[in-house]
Amino acid sequence: MSGPDRPLHPPKSAPPSANPPSSVHLSMFTELRFTNDRLDDVTPRGRKARAMVAWLSCCPGHSATRDRIVGMFWADRGEEQARGSLRQALADLKQTAPEVAALVRADRTSIALQPPWTSDYNLLEAALSSGDDEALAARLGEVRGELLADLAGLSPAFDDWRMAEQSHLEQLLEGPLLSRMPGLLTSAPPLARQILGGMQRLLPGNEEVVRLGMTLDAESGDMASIHRRYRSLEHLLRHEFDTSPSPATKQLLAELAAGDFARTGSHPARTATKSEAPAADAGGGQAPVIVMTPFAALGGDEQSAALATVLGLDLESALSRLPDVRVLRHSASGSVPREDLLRSAIAGYSLAGSVRPAGSGIRLGIVFSQISNGQTIWSHQETASHTHLGAALDRVVSQVAGAIVPTMERDLIASHRLDTAKPDAYALYLKARTALLSSGGYAEAVEAAKLLETALEIDPAFINARLHLVLCYNTDFLQRAAGHDTAVWRERAMRLALETWSLAPEKPDVLVRLGWCHLRQGNWEESEKLLRQALSRGDTHADNVQQIGLAMLLLDHIDEGMFLMRRAFRLNPFPRSDYFADIALGTLLLGDAQGAAQQLGIAADRSIMYRAIHAAALGLCSETGEARALLNSIRQELAGIWLGRKPPHDRDFDQTFCRFLPFCNPRHMEQLRRGWRLAGLNI
Repeated sequence: MSGPDRPLHPPKSAPPSANPPSSVHLSMFTELRFTNDRLDDVTPRGRKARAMVAWLSCCPGHSATRDRIVGMFWADRGEEQARGSLRQALADLKQTAPEVAALVRADRTSIALQPPWTSDYNLLEAALSSGDDEALAARLGEVRGELLADLAGLSPAFDDWRMAEQSHLEQLLEGPLLSRMPGLLTSAPPLARQILGGMQRLLPGNEEVVRLGMTLDAESGDMASIHRRYRSLEHLLRHEFDTSPSPATKQLLAELAAGDFARTGSHPARTATKSEAPAADAGGGQAPVIVMTPFAALGGDEQSAALATVLGLDLESALSRLPDVRVLRHSASGSVPREDLLRSAIAGYSLAGSVRPAGSGIRLGIVFSQISNGQTIWSHQETASHTHLGAALDRVVSQVAGAIVPTMERDLIASHRLDTAKPDAYALYLKARTALLSSGGYAEAVEAAKLLETALEIDPAFINARLHLVLCYNTDFLQRAAGHDTAVWRERAMRLALETWSLAPEKPDVLVRLGWCHLRQGNWEESEKLLRQALSRGDTHADNVQQIGLAMLLLDHIDEGMFLMRRAFRLNPFPRSDYFADIALGTLLLGDAQGAAQQLGIAADRSIMYRAIHAAALGLCSETGEARALLNSIRQELAGIWLGRKPPHDRDFDQTFCRFLPFCNPRHMEQLRRGWRLAGLNI
């Protein structure tokens, strides 16, 4: 029963007897569990017996007549049979959970739950009514999901009651508490974060709660959490209600991903594409072209005009350093003929920008669009005070330079322009990348690698093709193969990386790949030195920053690795699925198995390596049933990519993931092993 007459606390304990019963605590969210003072599990065996105790804990006076209990749990049976079932449930309670049975007082007409006991549901209700935000945050922090979710389907009457109680709780959360949250976000962000976390677990489909959480994440600079909240909501709405997040939530995600925390709704001015002579030529062929147009000073003052010039020059300098991209300089007049531009490039893009006064500061805006149809495919806006203009300019340059290449490649792959392109090096490279990412097994991955080798035959100086071949050979074709001698592929990867380094020794992405080759071979000091060199020579390429962050996790620099991966989220408005999975690994290494399991559960990346990490996380947070099921699935998947002569055993499972995850510190691999053992791996 719900409503104002429901008690918020268990009644005070009666005077102690000679042998007072143990106090029992009911954990009622997600899975009903009973524990005693020593934290021993004393959960009754029978589902209806434990459901009856939980139901009594919520009844007025914690008591109900036998007739009402029979109607709640055995209404589908005849009267005598139902009463017999109730007697059997009480007997089972005494036999399987005597400490719980000691709290149940039964007479000829009624059954009651007597002290000493507590429940997390009653305590949460009390905290909600008290207005004590610290107590509420502590109670919500214990909540992991829906009320009594494991008892769904027990009986029609119980299901109706359970849903009414869930609705009652949601009303408490969605009422005064939700209206208080904006103020709490301002006055006590850490407390607000704890409360919002519990609210989102209890109200996973409430978009207002999700938007508040996303805003709080943005203010703390945690782009990974913004995307994680949105993906979790999107997954729930799609699978439970066959719908998608509202336009307001989608718009907020776009604005936060672009760095526009002010959310004013304005857009930077669009300028016609005008350009002349090339500033940097990546070697001809079909490399995409970026045409930089004059950046507009919309304020009419000298400072805006100067800032527009500085921003344009800084962006041109940053983009000119990107591999395999042609950048064309702007001019005040004269346009590049569209057909001439597209004849020499696989695609053409326009980069335009604006600077305008905004209150006591300046507003910077960038638009990246296709030349062929004028469609905007990415934008960024930022407002800064006059005293922080230098930092704002640096952020804009970093954001644009880090996002341009992923944005272009995403657009090219989605547009299918590669399907009609001439088979030159760049087209083969992008086709190979697409084929490699979508390959279903070792044979398809090998074919993708052959495309990259062909691209190198056409253009031996093609840096990106070389780097992706290094990635391919250094990761067993992106974990598409196992059970073989890796030495030949690792040597090929190292040789390619060293050749590429001799061609472009200053490029950060080259240093990253070479650093990873040394990491795979256990050369920890050399790996770290190269990765730090890469970071010092350019920290605006999102994929590089993310790869360095993951490497730092493996090199036992956990906090630094997590910092870098969060930075990668800020740099790339379209983060790949492995961004989410890699940061989940860091979450696990920091001891939060529950958080890692939740993030991996909604991550789109289903590669065998991340699934193995997910199984370990589930094992460590005692989700043994789900962990065992996932582990069995991975065993089958491992057998499918196994190249050894004999079928793989559990010890081969362990050795395979030691190669996929080359930890410098052995205790991190042992952390995963503990999770796998708990999930049933025999090692």
